[in-house]
Amino acid sequence: MLNLKNNILALDVGEKRIGLAVVQKNNFIVKPLNYLDNDDFLNHHLKQIIQNNEINVLVVGLPRNMSGQLTKQSQKVKEFVNQHLRPLNLKIVYQDESLTSVLAEQNLSFQVKSKGGVDSESACLILEDYINSL
Repeated sequence: MLNLKNNILALDVGEKRIGLAVVQKNNFIVKPLNYLDNDDFLNHHLKQIIQNNEINVLVVGLPRNMSGQLTKQSQKVKEFVNQHLRPLNLKIVYQDESLTSVLAEQNLSFQVKSKGGVDSESACLILEDYINSL
């Protein structure tokens, strides 16, 4: 069984919302968190979440096209990371997020879908993919 050494926060970065999911090193259960609006209060709320969950590692979904190449959205995600996440001085890992939004929609197809719910479900899938890659 995999032994996590860090508390990890996954982010599904979008222009309007940031989907979030977390896994704690002591329980190994990936759970979605409320999404954050990508607005002027983002840094403040993100720091609170990191502190409250004692996060050591950030896993950021990196979009790619069907050929596996980076896209315009990939560049926007990297700019977001440089502006908002690098100053936090935490380990940052990029994880391919191809098709996570589609899978999140399918996973939530029998539930009431909220805009942020799909974003956070996508973050869960990103985090699960990262853990599986370990």
